[in-house]
Amino acid sequence: MEKFLRLPVSGKGYQMLSVNGVLTITSPSPTSTEVLITYTNGTLATITSAVQDEYNQRDIIVDSIISVLNVNNDYVTYEPVLPKVISSITITV
Repeated sequence: MEKFLRLPVSGKGYQMLSVNGVLTITSPSPTSTEVLITYTNGTLATITSAVQDEYNQRDIIVDSIISVLNVNNDYVTYEPVLPKVISSITITV
């Protein structure tokens, strides 16, 4: 079953981001403004926000993906409480 994170994006409402097929979740540095999610099909999702503190934005996204994948199929979305406001989500194929 397909599962999603429901993420609030500044000025754009909520956007759904698939958690199925995630290969890696990284940030270029502990204070990066980007969280990069690479999927097994080669797609890259870039979540941009204010500067994070010691990977805290990335870590919450990782924990949220684990949470939604581990619950039963009655719950297909999860809305994490993030420390930083998301300014954009871009998908590159």
